[in-house]
Amino acid sequence: MSATTVGDVGLRESDDGSIFNFAVTGGWVLITKDEDFVLRSVGNPEAPAIVWLRLGNCTNQVLFAWLEPFMGEITRRLGEGERLIEVRAAAV
Repeated sequence: MSATTVGDVGLRESDDGSIFNFAVTGGWVLITKDEDFVLRSVGNPEAPAIVWLRLGNCTNQVLFAWLEPFMGEITRRLGEGERLIEVRAAAV
């Protein structure tokens, strides 16, 4: 699985609706910490698959290191057709 940022596809300053529609049109999976995308997808059969990261503020380097161990499971679940995958940080 590969990933790209919204900035890499020219959407860095775009609103959530534009990003959501881009994902729908392109068949992208949204990986986000933003609950707004989850709420937009509820009851919407056209919604893209969403991986919802439940982690507080951190640098991208910390985020990527935290996410890496989950990628195999996320990829498997997406392949099985899951549309919403929530990944939570362990309670400290």
